[in-house]
Amino acid sequence: MRSRVAAVAIVVVLDMIGDVRAEGGCPTGMIPSRSESVAACGPIPASGDTWAAEPQWADRWGAIASDSGHAVMGTVAERSSKRAAEREALAACRALGGVGCAVELAYRNRCVATIRGTTGVDHVGAVSSARAADLGMARCRKRGDGDCRLHYRACSFPVRVR
Repeated sequence: MRSRVAAVAIVVVLDMIGDVRAEGGCPTGMIPSRSESVAACGPIPASGDTWAAEPQWADRWGAIASDSGHAVMGTVAERSSKRAAEREALAACRALGGVGCAVELAYRNRCVATIRGTTGVDHVGAVSSARAADLGMARCRKRGDGDCRLHYRACSFPVRVR
């Protein structure tokens, strides 16, 4: 009888314990991970594991090339280098019929907008394409141009590589 009571007591205690959890309620081999609104578990990083390292980002470039004599503009975005962006923008300008194409702007990790008016062209960079367009329109109007129009906008944001 005594062994039966002991066995029942052990079963009851084990049932009350439930799942055995490691760090902060996570399963074995996992650690808590928390954001503003979500709690989760992630693997425990090994020594030198890239998971535990700070994220690394790669720059992205864009460029605008134009031939004002032929009213042609070549553009590219999201290239891995300034040189590639400029080269491809020049090629795009020439492909559209440009003869005297020249790089007007190369930009990195941001957005750009091109605003055309009757008296000039503005290329403006900012953190978003909407902000770049707003700044370009304001610059065009400040110049006294009455026919300011958004001609082009694009973004080249950095990409996470690790």
